[in-house]
Amino acid sequence: MLRARWRKAISVVLVAIGVVSMASTAIAGEHLRSQVHPALWYYWPQRWVEYYVQDTRGQPLHVGPGAGLSSDDIRDAAANGFAAWSSQTCTDIQFYYKGIVATRESNMTSETVNNYNTIIFRYQDWQDTDCLDAIACTTVVTRRAAGEIIDADIDLNLADYEFVLNPLPGSTAFDLQSVLTHEIGHMIGFDHTQDTHPEAVMWPYASWGDEATRRSLAQDDVDTLCETYPAGACPVINDYRQSQCPDAETAAGCSTAGPPPRDDGWRFALSGIGVIAVVTLVGRRRSRA
Repeated sequence: MLRARWRKAISVVLVAIGVVSMASTAIAGEHLRSQVHPALWYYWPQRWVEYYVQDTRGQPLHVGPGAGLSSDDIRDAAANGFAAWSSQTCTDIQFYYKGIVATRESNMTSETVNNYNTIIFRYQDWQDTDCLDAIACTTVVTRRAAGEIIDADIDLNLADYEFVLNPLPGSTAFDLQSVLTHEIGHMIGFDHTQDTHPEAVMWPYASWGDEATRRSLAQDDVDTLCETYPAGACPVINDYRQSQCPDAETAAGCSTAGPPPRDDGWRFALSGIGVIAVVTLVGRRRSRA
């Protein structure tokens, strides 16, 4: 999640059953971690992730200077953000755009998990969330204690901030593609990078205008990706270097086959849902001459 003030990143964790909440400083590491077993990373158990974009109902979103953003604009910026991760030769993780959806429910606003992995823009309804002055908020749902991600939504704050496709020097708008590239990192299980890597996409600070443009992965991001979703190999899932092979594993390694169609009744099994992690990233303002 992005914030536009000088503030350390905060990771808010909600236990879905019992609705217990607690706040803590974000782990100074590169993986989101199980609140039950901290050595266990959050990760997708398969090498493909579907995602959707909210329906703008044919009207452009009023997101800042210049033309508004249509659903197609959001789709294209998101596709570029996902490609920044999936195009790395060390990994075979893939992302599938499934279309637009009318629902505005997300893991941040509802306890119902719909398995749509949706990108949503919010206006005044942002004020009713736990993300306060955040620029964007990614909420990851995992199976209790297991670390397997089953759903992740990205919500963006249009109540307080502006987004553009191509930022201009001196603009107070944030680069949509950069924001989404960072939030996608959270979506697939990555925490903010160490303070010694300010060039990384997962660096926990962001600026607006042209200085906010961080669309390409740095080596630190690539190293984390390759470690977690290595091409043709089962993913490492914890600090002890243990691996967990997907059900679709083949003799040659992990299968890269795409997802089954939803009209065949496909859904993630919802038994054992346990943790909803709301992930934040800090933004910062810079004065300009």
